[in-house]
Amino acid sequence: MNVLHWADVPHLGIPQVDDEHQKLLNLVAAFQDAVMEQRGADVLCQTLDEVVAYTSYHFRHEEELFAASSYPQTEEHKAAHRALAAQVCDIQGQLRFGVTERLAQQLFQFLRFFFSSHVRVMDFSYVPYVKRDEGPESEPIKQ
Repeated sequence: MNVLHWADVPHLGIPQVDDEHQKLLNLVAAFQDAVMEQRGADVLCQTLDEVVAYTSYHFRHEEELFAASSYPQTEEHKAAHRALAAQVCDIQGQLRFGVTERLAQQLFQFLRFFFSSHVRVMDFSYVPYVKRDEGPESEPIKQ
């Protein structure tokens, strides 16, 4: 299995969002390690639960940025987030039935799509709006 590396991930130039993308990548790498080392269903479930929770947090954070910056494609982007979250939750549900090898492949395909398509295309579309509204007094949103 081949997970993307941080060097393969497009950076948006919004430090907190780039950090979140890196953390998500690291969480999926931890899941990959758990699969490859056959650590068992409990560890896989816990690790994937972290991926799901962090994905949800990240999408919420981005949507807060949309609202604060008057991003005109907010509804389309939020719909894409819902679809991506549903995919991850579906993979999570499958894990409960022990579909580990196929599940791992699905998760890695999701990751590739997320970073190569969603981040590279959709996320880059909101960057000018968020950067336009950034100022020296703005503070990062805390998790």
